[in-house]
Amino acid sequence: MRTKDDTLVFILMIIRDAGNAGAVPCHGRLWSNIAPLKVLILEDEFLLAMDLEAHLEALGQDVVGVASDAAGAFDLAESEAPDLALVDINLRDGRSGPRIASGLARKHDTLVVFVTGSPDQIPSDYAGAVGAVLKP
Repeated sequence: MRTKDDTLVFILMIIRDAGNAGAVPCHGRLWSNIAPLKVLILEDEFLLAMDLEAHLEALGQDVVGVASDAAGAFDLAESEAPDLALVDINLRDGRSGPRIASGLARKHDTLVVFVTGSPDQIPSDYAGAVGAVLKP
């Protein structure tokens, strides 16, 4: 069995590759020994959130919920204790993804990865996130 750190690396590679190729490869043997993560998605673009959720679930990951705002993300983090949160940097409600990421990492010990269409908006210190990937 691989570790959750291995799983995080694989998920980041898959998200990155989906943006480049437009599809997520899912080979049963490759993913059969991956330790599942509990994943929270904070994304206010409905179709992108559903696409991320479908890809992660196809890879055997446990998506514990999708939130479109900070309140929803913190509620899910409190009730579900996710291992990983995929966080959009710019939310329509004006809230800052980096500020939310910092809170999730600090208060809930959740690994955070930014998912963004604007790489120039990724904070230089990552604001508590462990990395960032571009939106497909």
